[in-house]
Amino acid sequence: MNHNMKITVLPVLLLLTAGEIHAQTGDVRPVHDPCIIRQGAYYYVFCTGRGIPIRRSNDLIHWQRVGTVFDEVPAWALAHVPAARFPWAPDISFDGGWYNLYYCVSRFAQNLSCIGLARNKTLDPASADYQWIDHGMVIASVPQQDNFNAIDAHFFAEESNDAWLAFGSYWSGIKLLRLDRKTGKPAETTANLLPLVEADVEAPFLTQHGRFYYLFFSHGRIHSRGYQIRLARSLKLGGPYCDRRGLPVKDNQGTLLLATHGDCVGPGHNAILREADRYWLVHHHYDPLNWRRPTLQIRPLLWGPDGWPLAAAPWMQGSEFPKQVESLEPAQVLGRWRHAVISRNIHGTEEITLRDDGAIHAAGWLAAWSIEGDTLVLNRPEKQGLAGSTSRCIVLANGAGYLGRDDNDDLVQGTRP
Repeated sequence: MNHNMKITVLPVLLLLTAGEIHAQTGDVRPVHDPCIIRQGAYYYVFCTGRGIPIRRSNDLIHWQRVGTVFDEVPAWALAHVPAARFPWAPDISFDGGWYNLYYCVSRFAQNLSCIGLARNKTLDPASADYQWIDHGMVIASVPQQDNFNAIDAHFFAEESNDAWLAFGSYWSGIKLLRLDRKTGKPAETTANLLPLVEADVEAPFLTQHGRFYYLFFSHGRIHSRGYQIRLARSLKLGGPYCDRRGLPVKDNQGTLLLATHGDCVGPGHNAILREADRYWLVHHHYDPLNWRRPTLQIRPLLWGPDGWPLAAAPWMQGSEFPKQVESLEPAQVLGRWRHAVISRNIHGTEEITLRDDGAIHAAGWLAAWSIEGDTLVLNRPEKQGLAGSTSRCIVLANGAGYLGRDDNDDLVQGTRP
């Protein structure tokens, strides 16, 4: 694979130091397949586990357990999936005066699965109205009968008042099911499932930004270094969804958003929290400093000059939400940088210097940089049989870093050494 820059593999990448990896504190593990929502002064995270554990925070940093949704696996789910240990992959939303929690029960590596729905009027456990009511099955799948897997549900409502459930994991990919917004159940027969993405991906999450629908998903073997968060986008909810280079997901498995780097191993199963013009990426990773236990991580999500999102460093105590420099000037980028490339298969970093003559100097080679509007452009020409490429990056307003992608679709990041 070609990269913008010659790289040397190191254990920690820029913007993603070992200290930042542990930005979320308190009861942050085990957290697998997190989803998030805000009610009042608190954020609530739900995740895979016995009873569906619930965590709460008022700042996205300090977290504490505040109970579970269930005492045990609902009886109807056990009837469909005998001996199931606990629910997986919840999804939380607020619609029609109810907090709607979709969850699934399944067997690993099988499509003997089902999705259920539980509702509550409030998420505050101190409220007199606090009570989780299970509404039973939404959809199920059976081996040798269905070509889909009824897990990893995600609720999405359109401005048109239509509501949908995206779900799926491998098999025939991600499906879309129209919902009745009053009941939260299917509005029509499940025979009318819409194929959203036919690819080896899972854990769908939809959001809108500008004219596009963005579909986030996970790819790779779960619990491994190869597990990654990727995405694709479409002008229509029903697709087709394509990556940054215009390729369908089934052909290229989407555009990379976050992959293993340093102490962050196998990031995946993300949710998106949107607060006005701020977006947050919420996901788990396998922390090698804590026996690879699944651990909660939350990052600001920024939007690049090409309209595709970029994941910033984990949110930390005392942080300010990063913003892009407006009216970018050369003086803001001159000097030494620790430059990193994160691809699907490799990550590495080295020091480079942006000089005032427009050249980039680094260990034995020269490249060029320029400013186009508010975008930092790093250009490496073809040399000695190595293909050249161009990176387009946003520069953070605090001067601490830049984020972008190159035309190989690899992630590019920089921070001051």
